[in-house]
This record gives sequence, structure tokens and C-alpha cells, in this order.
Amino acid sequence: METKTVYIVYSPDYMDTTDIYGVFDSKERVDEFLNRFKDRVDELEIREMVLNPQFQGDKKRNPYCAILYKSGMAMLSVISNPADCDKAIKNEHEIIEIDGEPERLFCYFLAETRDQAWAEGMARMEKLVELGEFKLDGEIY
Repeated sequence: METKTVYIVYSPDYMDTTDIYGVFDSKERVDEFLNRFKDRVDELEIREMVLNPQFQGDKKRNPYCAILYKSGMAMLSVISNPADCDKAIKNEHEIIEIDGEPERLFCYFLAETRDQAWAEGMARMEKLVELGEFKLDGEIY
């Protein structure tokens, strides 16, 4: 499927889809719309988005992110952000610091099921803690 750029015209106070005034397939059509409502141009924002984005990936496995907080709390989520999908394909991890202290560990990977993802995420997080790359204040829960 071919990817294409679309242009979304919306309110800067966007809170709901009713704040989207139009989605256009060309810059020219955006300009025509803005010309028609030129007295409101300062009240509008335009964002370019990819229509039908093609994500790299694996047809059998989903991209996951396991998050471990310094307190020991662990979470798991399916990834939808293309940049994070790339991290999952590369089996990357990153540590986020707050005030110069490591606070969160993010492990990105692919797994077929949520149970497999939990097992993989826990194994990776425990390994990084064991190697001293991330320190916990308590036990993982």
C-alpha cells in the first residue's frame, strides 16, 4: 500500500475530533481552505501526517515496551509509535533520568503473546538490574 501525506487543519485548542476542520490530500487544497477562511488563519494549525504508514515489523509478533520504575513497579504496553517499533525490532532499552538520577527503564522487544511479552520483559529488566545498569529501591512488582 502506498504511503501519502495528508494535511490536517485543526484548532490549536484541539480536544476532540470536532476541533478538526479538514483533512486534505495536498498543500494546494489547504491553501484554498485557508484563503476561504483567511480571517481565522491565526486560529488554525496545520499538521502533516502520513496516511497508510508502513511499519517495519514482524507479522507474527507485536512490538512491546516493558517499563520498570525505580520503585520496582513494572508495566507492559503494546507499542504503536513507529519510532518505538524500530526500537523493539532492534531489541533496545533506554534509561530515563530525572534530576540526574535513573528513574525508569524502558525495554523494547517483539513477542507473540502478552504472556510471552511479560516473561521477556521481566527477564530483560532483571538482567539489567543484575548487571548494575539500573538500580531499584525495592522489589519488582
